[in-house]
Amino acid sequence: MSDRSLPQRFRLPLPKPINGSFSSFKYNESPINNCIPNPQLSQTSSLDVIPCQQQTLNLHPAGKPMPNRRGRKPLATMPLGKKRVQNLTNKEHFVNVKENYIRNLKLRALDLEVLYNSAQDEIKTLNDRIAMLEKRLATCFFQVDKKRNYKEC
Repeated sequence: MSDRSLPQRFRLPLPKPINGSFSSFKYNESPINNCIPNPQLSQTSSLDVIPCQQQTLNLHPAGKPMPNRRGRKPLATMPLGKKRVQNLTNKEHFVNVKENYIRNLKLRALDLEVLYNSAQDEIKTLNDRIAMLEKRLATCFFQVDKKRNYKEC
């Protein structure tokens, strides 16, 4: 699919080269303001490595964090201490609900096991009765008299 077949709104703008080349960053120029080149690393290794310092939060003059960029998750309005307490209570509640659910499942399993055993016993007695009746039927025969009356032996 060529770039010309896409409508204008779907085409991405191409970056403009600086001074005629795309790779205009030199060793001393850093794209990130807080990165400091380490000369010891560049002498010992064949690749130039620029370690970055830990970034700090940008704060308003009032000491509050700056609002996040557009489309990002909103900042937490609850203090961290309250949030920790709420997380702990939520975790405790979840653990209690889970334990109750497991306890109920175990009780239900025991009840179902008792029902299963009683059903198996009933099936066994019914099968025994069927076997006894089939045996009785096989040993017994019907006599037919002259009037076609059937009598049980």
